[in-house]
Amino acid sequence: MQGTKAVRTPIETGIKNGTVIEVKKGLDKNSLVIVNVPDFLKDQQKVIANANL
Repeated sequence: MQGTKAVRTPIETGIKNGTVIEVKKGLDKNSLVIVNVPDFLKDQQKVIANANL
């Protein structure tokens, strides 16, 4: 996500361990990531963040 939009961002992955994947390049530590992306979500579509931590 960037601001209020979903933005498709290329990443480089590293170690994969079960449900955890290391991101080596493409994101910074403050990036918001959309997980379980629905099929209807398009690049640059407006979204609302709801962090259930």
